[in-house]
Amino acid sequence: MEITRLDQGREGDAASLLARAMDLDPVSVWLFPDPEGRARALPLVTRSFVDRAMATDRVLVDSSGDAVSAWIREDGTGHGAPRDEDPRRSSPPTRSGSPPWTSSRPHGTRPDRTCTCR
Repeated sequence: MEITRLDQGREGDAASLLARAMDLDPVSVWLFPDPEGRARALPLVTRSFVDRAMATDRVLVDSSGDAVSAWIREDGTGHGAPRDEDPRRSSPPTRSGSPPWTSSRPHGTRPDRTCTCR
């Protein structure tokens, strides 16, 4: 299996695959309880993620087209990180060099804001 960067113009295919994969995800079901509404909403949501990840060239696909990953990275200024990483890495490095799952800030929070979650 070969992992490559998604070609320009194939964003819709990647978004559709991600939407199908997320259809029965508990969070997706909670956010969009109506199956028909979820079927309409998820492709729009996943397309926004794919578009944002494409801005930093971090949408990876396997050679069969059956797997896709969209990595959204920021450089601390709200802009995308550089596009110079090797797409075959298992996970893009974070600014600190730590794996992304060990981030020091909660997922979805901005670095210039304090999380007040309890």
